[in-house]
Amino acid sequence: LELESPDATGADAVSVADTVSYKIEQSLTINLKRGEDGKDHFALVDSITLYENTKHDDYKDLTETVATNESFITETVNNVISEYTYEEASEKRSEMKAEILDRIQDRFGSSFIYDLSFGNLIFQ
Repeated sequence: LELESPDATGADAVSVADTVSYKIEQSLTINLKRGEDGKDHFALVDSITLYENTKHDDYKDLTETVATNESFITETVNNVISEYTYEEASEKRSEMKAEILDRIQDRFGSSFIYDLSFGNLIFQ
């Protein structure tokens, strides 16, 4: 039984030596969707870090375009996180992160950005 594709391009398939990170130093305050408690909740993000595979075929052509797409990336983070209630966001962090990554990869038409992380992601 094969659980992973031998040509996997996910975070587990890329070595640290083949990874470059790009950090967006922008704090975000994001309103969350109102949940069953009827209260307003929000998410705080101190920064967003994208992880790029330097061995990916698209890396050399696309890495320079990451900086010019910072607004799109922060808007994507904002849009996706705001679709979740406080309860959903707290329970489904990995699902939320995967959805953001999918949208970013769609934007670039590539999976050279293979992972992302949030600096100090807090839900209140």
